[in-house]
Amino acid sequence: MVQLSNEFTWKISEMEIDDGCYELHVTDENGNVLKVKVDPETMKVVAGKVKRYGDGTPAKDKGHAPKN
Repeated sequence: MVQLSNEFTWKISEMEIDDGCYELHVTDENGNVLKVKVDPETMKVVAGKVKRYGDGTPAKDKGHAPKN
């Protein structure tokens, strides 16, 4: 998990297991707050969305939240 965090320059604020995947709440280097799911076997991001942008704007206020 540390390697993944470093690779994406994330700060992990919360981590839990959901549907067999790690569910992370992270902040990226631009201050965006993201919710991502990571496959524990491959350590690949399998889903994700922006919860809040770095300027404090909720993702829903800027249209469709991008998915990874």
